[in-house]
Amino acid sequence: MFKNKTGFTLTEVLVTLAIVGVIIAISILTIRIVKTSHSSSSYFEFKNIPKIAAEMIAGKDIKMKKNMGRLTYIGHSAFFIEKDGEGILIDPFISGNPVANFDYKNKRISHIFVTHAHHDHLGDAIEISKNTGAIIVASFELANYCIEKGAKAIGVNAGAHLNFNWGSVRALNASHSSSNPDLAYGGACLSYLFDIDGTTIYHAGDTGLIPDFSLIGEIYNPYYAILPIGGIYTMGIEEAAIAAKMLYATEVIPMHYNTFPPIKVDITKFVNLLKAQGQKCLPLKANEYVEL
Repeated sequence: MFKNKTGFTLTEVLVTLAIVGVIIAISILTIRIVKTSHSSSSYFEFKNIPKIAAEMIAGKDIKMKKNMGRLTYIGHSAFFIEKDGEGILIDPFISGNPVANFDYKNKRISHIFVTHAHHDHLGDAIEISKNTGAIIVASFELANYCIEKGAKAIGVNAGAHLNFNWGSVRALNASHSSSNPDLAYGGACLSYLFDIDGTTIYHAGDTGLIPDFSLIGEIYNPYYAILPIGGIYTMGIEEAAIAAKMLYATEVIPMHYNTFPPIKVDITKFVNLLKAQGQKCLPLKANEYVEL
């Protein structure tokens, strides 16, 4: 059997090189494994790639994400989720939004989720639906309004659970008023819980502090909680921090603040409140995103 000057056989050298190659390949990948409590699998977040490799070799239960998605902040309460080539808009207030710089025409959009009928949430949903064929999901009354205006829409109410090829969504409660642009009743206000390959994202919509947060946290334990913090029209910083704790969220993305003077806040105060209770705040700027 051939041996080199180090005394190792050719097979041993090749195996060693193969292992080193695998570790390097893993190191190049962006790996994000998140901790949740509502799955039989354990999720963790590591930056130490060799540790992941060691635990995989040891046979520990580590679940990798199949296909990474992306959650982009458009501004105000508007977000864009990309997954497997499809795009999902939430509260697409784009035109007239002083902080938004988002061109939906360059995106493939399949669904638009609207929490309620106010103009800074319904936004451009009807226009986008008419131009792209995207389906609006909203409260029953608001969906009917959108259909009357020529959009495609599905009417739901709190408790709805919808499945799509990119994931699933639950419609849940929110506490706020709602009226269509013609000032007619716009139906109940909703929040949405998205499940994208096991990553849960809770968009609270416009709301005050409500007891539902405790149930949502206990039952669904969202990894990301997107919460309004501007006050005046929604809960403010202190109440949003309480909501984040009730939801047991790991990472919290603030929204509905600093778009207009009445909802101007000091975001560092919210960051510090969350840090004190062991939660991470992600104060995204327009067009910034997180990988799912």
